[in-house]
Amino acid sequence: MDDADVRKVREILFRRAGIELGDQRRYLVVERLGAMARELSYSSAAELVQRAPKEQLDEAVLEALTTHETSFFREPQVFEALRVHVLPRLIAAARPERRLSIWSAAASTGQEAYSLAMQIHACFPEVHGWNVRIHATDLSARVVSKIDSGVYSEWETRRGLPGHLHGRYLVRRGADWQVVPELRRWVRGSQLNLIDAWPSQLHSLDLILVRNVLIYLHDGARWSILRRVRDVLKPKGRLVLGSSETRMRGTELFDAQRFGGALFHGPPGSEDDLDQTRPFRVIPELAAPRAPRRTQSSTSVTTTADLEEIARELRRSAEALKKVR
Repeated sequence: MDDADVRKVREILFRRAGIELGDQRRYLVVERLGAMARELSYSSAAELVQRAPKEQLDEAVLEALTTHETSFFREPQVFEALRVHVLPRLIAAARPERRLSIWSAAASTGQEAYSLAMQIHACFPEVHGWNVRIHATDLSARVVSKIDSGVYSEWETRRGLPGHLHGRYLVRRGADWQVVPELRRWVRGSQLNLIDAWPSQLHSLDLILVRNVLIYLHDGARWSILRRVRDVLKPKGRLVLGSSETRMRGTELFDAQRFGGALFHGPPGSEDDLDQTRPFRVIPELAAPRAPRRTQSSTSVTTTADLEEIARELRRSAEALKKVR
């Protein structure tokens, strides 16, 4: 690919998704677009850029060059702060309507959305009969198609998912695992470009997660998205950004509050509301950690990571038992 080809790709990313692709990431264009070109029966990335119809090229660029990295319970300190501090208060505020609305933006294949669903279902049984909706959106139609099915490979489930939650909320589907129907009813996947108009159902939201996506966008797109996020949050709602996104332009539209190792943002004036909302008592799940899984094709080996996970689960169980007593 020559400079003109790369410049054309960068212009597509900027126009269609608000993404700024620096010169230092040129290698990504060649590598990822080359693989997409072969999939679409072009001989090279250069031929794809030069000969593909406009709409096909736009979609190929977006599919190939947007980031889809995700895992279950990514950045555990965020989920711990949600469990202990934020979700109890949001649920208390939502109790009169018995309705909880959450948006996982740039959700990729949905592990973040299902992590939230598992955490809420396991730790807050009060909401089991509520109207719970977790909107999971992403720019890529390919990754969104996986969200509603809730099917994940063995490797995907081993990345961040605690053993006791795996045993409770996933069932075997051939060589893969599928999220149980009760949680799949809570989560709805859909394609959405954050710089385009947002659907009407994204309003009056209790919690919004826009993590590790704004860092790729140009400054104007970031500010516009954060302004609209503020407008669709409930007065006591909370926004979660990626750890490298908490000081960028647009965050001044919110009040910020830190819980442990995680920073949360809320509409102006909401910090006092959050502090004064008395949470109800939460008893964490006390199930013992599962033993390392075995599959028909291979024998699982207890790794250092497995032992560390088991130790963490035992510590959590011991702490929870002390609180119950």
